[in-house]
Amino acid sequence: MKICVYGLWHLGLVTTAGLVQAGHTVTGLDSMDMVDLNKGIIPIHEPDVAEMIQSGFKANVVSFTNDPEKALSDAEVVWVTFDTPIDKNDCADIEYIESKILEITPYIQDQARLIISSQVPVGFTERIERILASKYSKKIYIAYSPENLQLGNALKRFVYPDRIIIGTHPDEKERFKSIFSSISNNLVWMSIPSAEVVKHAINTYLAMSICFSNELARVCSYVGALSGDVEFGLTSDARIGSKYGMRSGNAYSGGTLGRDVKFLNRAAGYSPLLSSIEESNIYHKYWIYLICWWNFIMGVESPSIMMFGLTYKNGTDTLRNSGAIEYCDWLHAKGCIIYVYDPEVCHNLIDLPDYIHMTNDINDLKYCNIVSVFKNIYTFDTSLLRDKIVIDPNGYLEPLKCVKYFSIRRQYEVEK
Repeated sequence: MKICVYGLWHLGLVTTAGLVQAGHTVTGLDSMDMVDLNKGIIPIHEPDVAEMIQSGFKANVVSFTNDPEKALSDAEVVWVTFDTPIDKNDCADIEYIESKILEITPYIQDQARLIISSQVPVGFTERIERILASKYSKKIYIAYSPENLQLGNALKRFVYPDRIIIGTHPDEKERFKSIFSSISNNLVWMSIPSAEVVKHAINTYLAMSICFSNELARVCSYVGALSGDVEFGLTSDARIGSKYGMRSGNAYSGGTLGRDVKFLNRAAGYSPLLSSIEESNIYHKYWIYLICWWNFIMGVESPSIMMFGLTYKNGTDTLRNSGAIEYCDWLHAKGCIIYVYDPEVCHNLIDLPDYIHMTNDINDLKYCNIVSVFKNIYTFDTSLLRDKIVIDPNGYLEPLKCVKYFSIRRQYEVEK
């Protein structure tokens, strides 16, 4: 099947690689320069994506272009995969996605199928459907299938999904079945609004779980309990289960969860529960800042901090709405000198503040008296931390012989 993947960043390139693996012929479309992509140079850090796209080049089943007429002249399916822009407050720019779809509509063929997987609020897909029907006599069939990205494991999640959610009209289901059944046999069909709400609900539930874990950890710190023990006790209950994903630590960041919390809360009009999630997350973020400042940083002469991790989670080089960068901003305002060690960051460093000193040498720890662990750095000599204050909210490191050690999950300090 000839498919045009429209929007070529994280979601689009993963979708391209996954469709190539599923046996389709794919043309990637975007407005940016395509020289590097057509050489097989992939601008994202995601396991196996570059290799799969390069294999598609060799088999002559993948190409990239910024010419919509060329990309859509014989495309049976147009798959919209723009990563929805998000500002620092997790508010999404939906107008951008709408404008991108309307920009190429004149080139989409009659009877073509349009799949939207960009992150959009409930009601968006049916709005696009109404606009197209009012402006064009040709028939374009529309479905919404929420993306299932898990950064750092995205291609595997695309190729081997738990299930695929597809929202479309009942009488148009068969038109999309062959596309999605080439990826998975577990297809879950529903209305378009239902599919949109599923995406909001999943991410909101995950955000709520993180907030609950973190609020519980704060309670534990007040009463002398260990949150790690309490989390294990909860998830060992069959009604909750080990897949609950309960783990206290840093506040959620990255924009993905926050965006869907806002989408769902806006759709609700007013919800005491949904409206409290963002408030809880912000409170926890600053609680960590203040705990670290009052107990570990204030009073240290010329505080120089090495941050382990800059991207918002392991397995990705995405810096968007990274909590680590926000933490660096806060520390800088307090007069700290900041070094960052993160082997996964390989591009877009031009956008970083100049007071963040990136290093590829773990031995630069010698210039720092404090280490703040934002994500897990798997391979290094922990003896380098012996004379450091170590702030490790998520408990990634084992308790160390160091000057002081702090973890929300373990809630104790180890004296040198």
